[in-house]
Amino acid sequence: MNIFKPVLTSLSVTALIIMMLTSYAYASDEDRDDQKSRSWKISGTAVTGPNDRCGERQWILPPPFDSPDMHFTIIGAYNSDPKATNSIPLNSELCAKPDTLLATYSNPILNELGGFLEPDSRLTNLPLRQVPQKAFPDGTKATLPKQSESMGNPFPPTLNEPNFPITTGMWLEGGGELKIKCNKNGTAKINGKFWGLVPNGIYGMYATWLTALPGSDSLTFIPIAFGGVPSLIAPDEDGNARISRSLSYCPMDDAPDGSLIMFVNVGLHLDAAPTGVFPQIVNTPETFIDAKGNIFESVTPPGIVTIPHVQFPINVSFL
Repeated sequence: MNIFKPVLTSLSVTALIIMMLTSYAYASDEDRDDQKSRSWKISGTAVTGPNDRCGERQWILPPPFDSPDMHFTIIGAYNSDPKATNSIPLNSELCAKPDTLLATYSNPILNELGGFLEPDSRLTNLPLRQVPQKAFPDGTKATLPKQSESMGNPFPPTLNEPNFPITTGMWLEGGGELKIKCNKNGTAKINGKFWGLVPNGIYGMYATWLTALPGSDSLTFIPIAFGGVPSLIAPDEDGNARISRSLSYCPMDDAPDGSLIMFVNVGLHLDAAPTGVFPQIVNTPETFIDAKGNIFESVTPPGIVTIPHVQFPINVSFL
């Protein structure tokens, strides 16, 4: 892992973790010189973390990020032990059980590598439906009751319906298809359709760029809202969604400064609170109220409020 230290920054790993947010679709130099329009149809895969599905790597990143360790599980299985302070990281055995209840997971290896602060234990091992939402005008977050538990009054606010538990069987059915058409004038049109998403959830679509920060020669990963801000997706009650975007560039090609898109990611905002350009904010404390009414502050590293659900590999290769 040490070989990545010189080039991995907190921001780079944030992008890799939250946003590698799933068909090798790299255009050859010969294709790029073609004056005709070019088209791709890319299949998306349900994931349980950046470049990860049930604890296994999915694709090979370009050097120097091509280590077999470059994948991170950030979704866990709910741990029923009353003393548990974290969920159980997903693996192939847990994923084979369709009724495994999914919960928030703070990956200690990832946090150490990325420089992320650990969250309060009251935010880990939460079933995904119980992640706190912004429930007060000052931005304080609290776990909301189901609408079926409401008496019809405006307070307390509730979650929407349907609100069934999120399990591995449901999560791994997620998928999608991304059609990209690059025109000869350098522009592009994007059409995406998605299925198996959390019904009535809030998702964001982000591109993970391999680039260098201004003033630096070191490569890093940066998550940017794909197609501009906002880049939100709201599935219907069956978990289906579509999105279309017009781009001023072809996402399959190198940018003028040499930057390249690795993935297009569809990530679920568990707290229903999109953050604009980037998929989430890390290392900045937020205020929460727990189930007993206690107020506390905590940071939210990857796996707590935003998790990738479907990834579309762009300029990476298959194992």
